[in-house]
Amino acid sequence: RRHFYGGMLSVQVDPRHRPFIYALVQRDHNDDETLSSTNNPYSLDLGATSTRFRYHSHYLGLGSTGAFGDQLIYGTAWVYQGGRALSNSFDPDTHAPVIQSSQDIEAWAVDLRLDYLFNDTHRTRWGNELVLASGDTDRRSTTDTFGGNEAGTADHAFNGFGLINTGLAFGPPVSNLLLARSGISTFPLASHRRTGKLQVGADLFIFNKLNREAPIDEATTDSTFLGWESDLFANWQLTSDLSVALRYGVFFPGNAIVADHDARHFFYSGFTLAF
Repeated sequence: RRHFYGGMLSVQVDPRHRPFIYALVQRDHNDDETLSSTNNPYSLDLGATSTRFRYHSHYLGLGSTGAFGDQLIYGTAWVYQGGRALSNSFDPDTHAPVIQSSQDIEAWAVDLRLDYLFNDTHRTRWGNELVLASGDTDRRSTTDTFGGNEAGTADHAFNGFGLINTGLAFGPPVSNLLLARSGISTFPLASHRRTGKLQVGADLFIFNKLNREAPIDEATTDSTFLGWESDLFANWQLTSDLSVALRYGVFFPGNAIVADHDARHFFYSGFTLAF
C-alpha cells in the first residue's frame, strides 16, 4: 500500500538531444503491518522481536536521451534518493531486539547507455550499459527493513521502483550494484516476407557489488564479484495481431555468492494476441 506523486520536465533542445529532470515522492502506508519473530523468514534466534515497516522516499533525477550523429544513441540518468525509513529491529551481532528508529535515507544511482546502430538492412544494434547504485555497510539485506539499516545511522542503500534490465536468471535489485551489460540484436531474415519481423539477440552481464562490505538481497561474502550471465532472446511478430517472445538466461555465480556456485537457469515464453 503506497502512494506515488511525481512529475517530469523534458525539452527538445535541438533535433538530437532531449534533457529531462524529474521528481518522485513515495509514501508507505504499511504502518499497521508487523513481522513477529514467530513467522520471520530467516533462521535466526531472535527472541521476542517485532518488526514495523515505514519507508518514505523521494527521488530527484536528471538526465538526457539523444544521439551523436546517425549511429550512436545515448541515454543517461542520475538520481539522488532521500527520505526517512525505520531501522532494523534486531542487533546484527547478538540478534537481541532493539527499538526501531526513523533514519535519513541518503542514496544514489546512475544509468549510462550507449547504442551503436549499424544502419544495415537487418537493423543490427549493439548496446552497452553501465549501472551503479549505492549500498549500506551496516545492513544485512540491501532491500529489507528486517535486517535493514542500523539504528542511528543514515541509510545509504539505494532502493527504487523503476525497471532496469538486470538479467533474467540473477536479476538483482538495483542496490549496491555495479553492472555492465553488452548486447547485440538483429533481424537476420529481414528480406523474407514470413520471417522479416523475427528479431534475435543476446546480452552479456557482469555483476559486482559497488561496496564490497555492503550486502545485496542474498547472502554474500566481502568479495566484490557476484558473477556473470548470458541471456538469449527472440521476438517474432507472426501476423499483424500475433507475436511470440522467447527468453533464456543462465547465471554463473562469482566468489561473492554464498548459497552455491551452480549455474542458475531461467526460460520464459510468451504469446501476445492483440485485437
